[in-house]
Amino acid sequence: MMAQCCAVRLEDEGHGQGCTLRIDADHSHFFVVYWLHATEWMRNDHNEPEVAAEYGAIGIASLLLQDLEACTIVQRERRRDGRGFDYWVGDADDPLFQKKARLEVKGMNVGDDSRIHDRINRAIAQTAKSDHTGLPKYIVIVHFGRSIGRLLKMT
Repeated sequence: MMAQCCAVRLEDEGHGQGCTLRIDADHSHFFVVYWLHATEWMRNDHNEPEVAAEYGAIGIASLLLQDLEACTIVQRERRRDGRGFDYWVGDADDPLFQKKARLEVKGMNVGDDSRIHDRINRAIAQTAKSDHTGLPKYIVIVHFGRSIGRLLKMT
């Protein structure tokens, strides 16, 4: 489902197969992205651009964490618990999947650099609710319109 959302958003934003996704983290990383063509059924099923951007961004975030940080999403956090983040993260090679970090993900379709920075600042403020855990946090922002993203790790 996340891959489908990603395909719909990338195609709707005019990106073609093999587009480059620039991710700014500790330094810039460039990924060439390929996906299955978005079918009419997929477009109808993921017809809400903001929702599709959120789920597509979660899919990209999971791949970025594996590739750049050697960790993986292990459990969705319950919103009702009010901790201010989306997922628990653990080591990719840890069979016990211990909750070792927090992850907040934001997907975007439009906006300039100032809007991206605003989303980052809001995510930092939102996740502050759980800073008392002492666990690191990751913030991933994916902008489908511009084919860019940010991955921040804060300890």
